Amino acid sequence: MKYASPYYRRLLAIQDAGVRGLKKKLTQALLGKGQESEIQWDEFRDMLSRVLLIADLAGRASAYVSAGIPGKKEPIKNSHIKALYADDPMFKIMPFVRAVNFMLTRASIPFHEVEALSRAAKNRAFWVAGVTKMETLDLLKNKLAMIPAGQMESTAEFAKFAREAAQSISDSHAETILRTNVSRAFNQAHVSETANKMGKYVALLRLDEVHDNRTRGNPNGLYPSPRHPHWQMDGYIASPHDPVWSVITPPNGYNCRASTTPITWETAQKKGWATSDGKLKMDAIHRHNGGRQKLLDSKIYPDAGFQ
Repeated sequence: MKYASPYYRRLLAIQDAGVRGLKKKLTQALLGKGQESEIQWDEFRDMLSRVLLIADLAGRASAYVSAGIPGKKEPIKNSHIKALYADDPMFKIMPFVRAVNFMLTRASIPFHEVEALSRAAKNRAFWVAGVTKMETLDLLKNKLAMIPAGQMESTAEFAKFAREAAQSISDSHAETILRTNVSRAFNQAHVSETANKMGKYVALLRLDEVHDNRTRGNPNGLYPSPRHPHWQMDGYIASPHDPVWSVITPPNGYNCRASTTPITWETAQKKGWATSDGKLKMDAIHRHNGGRQKLLDSKIYPDAGFQ
């Protein structure tokens, strides 16, 4: 994400703050009783929706920057943004407003679209929170059920064990849940904005997989299994309008760090992937993709069971 570094760094800072807040809320929700627990689950959901909205806007802003398209000159009024979350006290409002405006001044997104994106983020957070609630409560019940009869001699000992179990579950689940969903929101928004608004500037999208020893499929890395060929898929290209992006827009596995990069018509022509009159050379694109296309056709990528 080198083209979008300031936007992605801002997103990561918000994400890291969100991870800390979500871990705390998830632990409280797991340990709460009755109405108190439901309040914590509601606050967990609302906090997640804010982070997902920022991720979406960051993805859209990065699309404009990487395609070299100037953003808007004037930010949206703070009062308008505050109105989106007027009933949500769980996020410090001004840092959130500043983050939203930071993204919006780099992207040509009218305010009515921001309202729609906000609703979508809330809907996504509602679904994710519901799944998280079921999964984590089941995990906690299973952990508590494993305590041998008579081992916990007092209510205090049981409460301590329950707190530690809830904390452990929160630490692992909040991290995976947030990072996976933030990555999905960022990348889906990036692809959507490119496909819907940038046909004049962008010819292709390229799939960029991080190349280090943690990348799955790296033959010399920590996870060399050919069943997860993330390393090998790096560099795959296709039109932003190609339905393949409904399948391979990152993340393409849990903790996947891939991203997409727009390729301008000028660059595509220089690479031999497009003609001077604005048409894609499909044969050249297929030759470039080579074995990557075979991995897609054989359904080895994305990771099995991940969508």
